[in-house]
Amino acid sequence: MTGYAWNLQLWNLAAESVEYSKSSPTGRNFLDVTASVPQWPALDSGYEDEFGPIDLEVYQAAGEIWPNAAVFGEFALQDRDEAFSLMLKAVASVSSMIASGTHIEHLKRYLNTTYKNLVA
Repeated sequence: MTGYAWNLQLWNLAAESVEYSKSSPTGRNFLDVTASVPQWPALDSGYEDEFGPIDLEVYQAAGEIWPNAAVFGEFALQDRDEAFSLMLKAVASVSSMIASGTHIEHLKRYLNTTYKNLVA
């Protein structure tokens, strides 16, 4: 199974376990635009993706920014799978930079900017 097919399979599994509503601190239900976003799939170690090597630290940072990034990507692209694919491409790009010795001080911010540049 290729890296892309494996990632798409993880994406589909995560999409099945989505909660579509949340309760506010006051007990009322409200619409959370990130509630319909599948959770970022868990990963125990880095791996080689179709876009390049995936660093575990970068992958985990992507998971932290994914709910908001997914909403942005899906809105801009009108394609949830493409948004997920571009986040993996951003993760691979940033992972390659780190592997080449580049120090990235604000990883989540840098990754989010990389992702937005790919979406735009």
